Order: sequence, then C-alpha cells, then structure tokens
Amino acid sequence: MTQTSPPPTAYTETPRSRCEFYRRECSLPTVIDPDTGRITMKAGFVGAVMMPTELAQRVKTALDVRGVAPLPIIGHPAPECGHSW
Repeated sequence: MTQTSPPPTAYTETPRSRCEFYRRECSLPTVIDPDTGRITMKAGFVGAVMMPTELAQRVKTALDVRGVAPLPIIGHPAPECGHSW
C-alpha cells in the first residue's frame, strides 16, 4: 500500500497565514497593516510584482480610477506565485 503525502498548506485561512505564504514561498516582504488588517508590501524593495491576470486587471482598473501614474503591472495565468515559473 502506497502512502501519499498530505497536500501542501494553501495558506488561505487568514490574512496572517496568507502573508506568511507570500513571505516564505514567494520571498515578498509583506506585512499586515495594523489599522486595516490588509496585507501590504513596501514597493521600494521590488521592481514589479507578478500576480494572477485577473487580479492584475483589477489592480490596473483601481489605479486608473485614482489617476495614479502608469506603473508596471505584470499578469500571469498561474494560480499561485512561484509554482510554475
């Protein structure tokens, strides 16, 4: 009888666990904003952030609505960072 290993933890349960996923698996310097509870990342540490295409489209729309200067937004069809690149 062959034993299978349990699936890897998805880190989707809470913002804190998702933040840990970004830090450990994606090497992104993320933190949780204490006022809003949102996951944030200081952009000075990175040149660009690659994200799922659907999220990239929403980010671009939000920046356009706010009139933010054009910024590099990179969309990728992979569901999670780092697993297929």
